Amino acid sequence: KSKIEAFYGAEEAAKFKESSKWFQRFKKRHIMRRRTNKKKVWTDDGRDTIQKFHRDLRKALKTQRRSDKSFTVDPKYGRWIPKNTYNIDQVGSVPFVNEQDKTCDTLGAKEVCVSQPSSGLDKRQATLQLCIGADGEQNVKPALIFRGKGRVATEEKEKYDKRVDVYFQQNAWMDEEINLQWVQGTLIPGIGNDKEEINLFADNVGFQKNQHENMKSDQPTVYMLPENHTDKIQPIDAGRGRLMKGKIGATMETWLEEENNLDKWQDRHLAKDLNNPMDWGSVE
Repeated sequence: KSKIEAFYGAEEAAKFKESSKWFQRFKKRHIMRRRTNKKKVWTDDGRDTIQKFHRDLRKALKTQRRSDKSFTVDPKYGRWIPKNTYNIDQVGSVPFVNEQDKTCDTLGAKEVCVSQPSSGLDKRQATLQLCIGADGEQNVKPALIFRGKGRVATEEKEKYDKRVDVYFQQNAWMDEEINLQWVQGTLIPGIGNDKEEINLFADNVGFQKNQHENMKSDQPTVYMLPENHTDKIQPIDAGRGRLMKGKIGATMETWLEEENNLDKWQDRHLAKDLNNPMDWGSVE
């Protein structure tokens, strides 16, 4: 609006209504298309490491439970059947850096520059922890980790969406302390007290290694994914995690396109407004 006002005056600026359809028409008029940044593919693709991981996993699936000699291995799936198998991963969910590997440029351009956010920026304000089951009802709630010490008024907490658990950490990261809170407050209530063995696939990072070591015999088994190759083997990255990031970004754009919120694109308080956990309830 400020650009329109500068060139055409305040009256024309007041008439302008931003929308996704307007943007699509703008691209068509100016013969533009979306372009995606293609990251360099390294020569070492980790094929040997990943293949070894799958061989070891097959062996593990054929083993018996040490604590229960009467347990029988499923003839098709082995030790861990799909309904008892979960995958855990963290997703950067701060809305300002969603889909930052895309831009628009003239159709036919041979070289396109895409400005990239710094590493870790997508988890600077909030981190989304997902625990997705391989089959059946998804009974483990998503968890949001926000920056801060959690000094939030009771009235505000009561407005949080009950389908999402909220935690606080100084840097909005999932660390060992928050992970232990998540296990007791979100994971265990979600999976219940089923006598059948539960398996969790998790990234090979420090706090989850400690979780693996500290799990009791009656708690889920943690099976670590190969280190430095989770981008190739972690299903949440390309599946539910990517879907959630897209929905969060779409919800933010819809909210900002409302007439009363347009001016907040340049408002320094916008980040504070969107960091409020109760605003995430619109992401369904």
